[in-house]
Order: sequence, then C-alpha cells, then structure tokens
Amino acid sequence: WIENSYADDSFINFCGTAEQLEPILNYIGGTFGQTGAAVAKRQLVQGDDGMFRWRRNAQQLVHIQRTIGDEAWVLESSLYGRIGCPVLLIGGEKSEEQVQAAREGRLGPWAFSRLATNPIVAEHAHVTAEWWPCGHDIPGELPQELASRVKAFCRQI
Repeated sequence: WIENSYADDSFINFCGTAEQLEPILNYIGGTFGQTGAAVAKRQLVQGDDGMFRWRRNAQQLVHIQRTIGDEAWVLESSLYGRIGCPVLLIGGEKSEEQVQAAREGRLGPWAFSRLATNPIVAEHAHVTAEWWPCGHDIPGELPQELASRVKAFCRQI
C-alpha cells in the first residue's frame, strides 16, 4: 500500500522550478503555518538542472517507513531494561494528536505516544520522556533546540 501511495503522490514526487514550487510552499504555510513551510524548504534540494526536488524520494521514504515498522523499533519495556545508561525520549505533541490509531491498538507498540512510553518511564528510572510543541520530525522542525537538549542531556550523564 505505502509503495503505491508514495509512487503516485505528486507532492512526494515533485520536480519543478521555483515558480512551480511557490504554490506548494504557500499551501504548506497556510495549512501548517510558517514553521511547516520552513521545514518543507529545508527538505528541498536544487539539482544541477535547476529543478527542485524533495531531499528524500519515494523509494527512500518507503525504506524509512519499513524501518520504522521493523521489530527492532518496538517500544517494549524489556528493551529498556537491557540499557545501562540514561535514556532520553523526545516526542512531538502535534504528532501525539495524530496517533489515535495507536490508542486504538491499530499501529502496534512501536507508535511513539504517551500511551506507549508512559509505562516504560514508570518502570525504568533511567528513562525520561519529554513532549515538545512540534510534529514527529523533531530534527527537521526544531534542530537547534534538539541539539541543545541532547548536549545538555549528555552533560548530565
């Protein structure tokens, strides 16, 4: 399903001039605000042909989705019990609003939500979770804040 969805998605497969890109960025800004538009701009690359494309193509996005859904990413308590150092989990509040399916048990335990992380934090004193006012792409949306927080966290340990 996801391969077909991404293969047919004109947004993901965009390739065009700055003039063709402008209405897309205006739409993103109108829908997700200026932060959303700024995040989208950082995801663009201009090729030698002068055309703009998204940094990640459909094949790469499919690979990312498969990796996220892989068993290795399951948020299960036993995984955190085997970690011997402090752990910091950071989630996006706006993304949290979109995980109703996880609350209903349709996404599985890998869904990064309070529902999945609260029991882990409660069971393991070395695990901390924070929820930030952003979506799921924290490095793309709040790169400086994330870098500062990771540095501060590392100084604590």
